[in-house]
Amino acid sequence: MDVDRHIPLAEPLIDCKEAAAILGFSPVMVRRLAHDGQLPSIAFPFGKKGKFRYKFRVSELQAYLKSRSRAAQAVHYKGEGGNGQQRLF
Repeated sequence: MDVDRHIPLAEPLIDCKEAAAILGFSPVMVRRLAHDGQLPSIAFPFGKKGKFRYKFRVSELQAYLKSRSRAAQAVHYKGEGGNGQQRLF
């Protein structure tokens, strides 16, 4: 029996500083979003209880950016009366 012995490599994880550069946010904002569960991340506990280091997958950050751009497009619309005015709620 021929068994495939190749194990796919896992996507490398990046830290808050690298994630911030990809997202265009500050590292503090990235940490906050990850802590609040608004940004896909992997939390690694360290030190005192409740402290975490967050790591991110680039593919998940790219999907997050894509979903944010779709959401932003959904809340823009042409104003009534055809005046071309756009509103953001």
